[in-house]
Formats: sequence, C-alpha cells, structure tokens
Amino acid sequence: MCIDGWRFFDKSLYEDKHLGIYTVKNSLPKQKTTIVVDKKLWKDFLSFVVKKHGTTRKTSVEIESAIREYLNHHGKEV
Repeated sequence: MCIDGWRFFDKSLYEDKHLGIYTVKNSLPKQKTTIVVDKKLWKDFLSFVVKKHGTTRKTSVEIESAIREYLNHHGKEV
C-alpha cells in the first residue's frame, strides 16, 4: 500500500474512516513505568512539551526522545 510516496505493510496502517486520516502503528513494544521526579523539573518539562506540541498528549514521545538522546550522548555506560 502506498500513500503520498510512503509504503506500508497492511498490518501497520490503520484508516480512521470517520476522520479521514491514516495512522501508522508503532511496532516496537512499549514499557509502562512510574518515575519520581522533582516537581518543578516535571512542570518545566510539561511546559516544554506543551510549547512544542500544543498539548501534553505527546509527553511519552518527548520522554522517550530525551532518554534516547541521553544514551546516545553518554553511551550505555555502567
């Protein structure tokens, strides 16, 4: 299947007929977790997410991005 030059396997592409949009399923497994963070740091991070995305709904995406960036910068040091 090809949409605007992008090819997708049938199982990774979902069409919402009510909204007329396509969504690509992320095939990587996700891990739910709980963290304890300084209250001001968390508030500042959420403000960053809202400024970038206009909502807090992308908080997980930004946390995952920050973890990846940290690991790329520091390696997998133990």
